[in-house]
Amino acid sequence: MSQPVPPKPDPSLRNCHQGHQRAGLLLILTPGDYVRWLSDEPDPSDPMRPFPAEPMRMWPISTRVNKPENDDPSIVEPIELSAA
Repeated sequence: MSQPVPPKPDPSLRNCHQGHQRAGLLLILTPGDYVRWLSDEPDPSDPMRPFPAEPMRMWPISTRVNKPENDDPSIVEPIELSAA
């Protein structure tokens, strides 16, 4: 079984998951790719392409997101970052 090679991340995502030691990339699918990605096809790797930065928005959120029991909409509300 082959493993798809992930695309290079968009430079605007370089601070995403900042501080984590594990390597990984985000995969953002367009709605047109949903069915194919979830199909039984053995290697649907062509949807694994860089997602354009223009439609994305990013903001800092609380570390509360790291605990499954914090399951409410407030975990993705923007927070103020403290100066280090």
